[in-house]
Amino acid sequence: MENFAFVRQYQPTFVGYDTIGSIALWPATAIDGINYPAGDPGFSGDGALAYALSRTNGVANTEYIGYLGINDATNVGTSNWLKFDGMPPFLFHLTATGIASAIQIDEYPFWGYEHFLFRGANFPVSEQLTGNALTVATRIQNQILNRDASVSGMLISSMHFHRNSDGGVILRGGTPPNVP
Repeated sequence: MENFAFVRQYQPTFVGYDTIGSIALWPATAIDGINYPAGDPGFSGDGALAYALSRTNGVANTEYIGYLGINDATNVGTSNWLKFDGMPPFLFHLTATGIASAIQIDEYPFWGYEHFLFRGANFPVSEQLTGNALTVATRIQNQILNRDASVSGMLISSMHFHRNSDGGVILRGGTPPNVP
């Protein structure tokens, strides 16, 4: 029996275009000088993962689970989306303020935030980004927060609920305290 003490990443081998013929632990590799053991690395982007999840499974007695952003999940097809307490993530409702998804109104609690991290105010002054580096990082952060998040997720400003930490309790109000 498989030991599920930690997550392992598997790499599919395709037979033709549409069928997964076999799977094996993702090969060990080094990225930026950091060694990763077999089964630790994985796909570098959601597009490749979405492609693999959408192919015909030709390996007996196996199921594949992956986490994708909204855009990539749509490419896999809604029949494959994981339900949580019987609720699909993107069931839409008409609310007093417009159309909202089950995530936005706290009917689907299996969600989390994506993070863009850089050496900002939470770091010692000697380690913080300054000058042009800080300007670029702040502009990227604001672009993601205010515009790009809606492409593969949801804008924080559209949420009716929030969490104070990853996996934390869901609280009323759409503005988490750590938004810049």
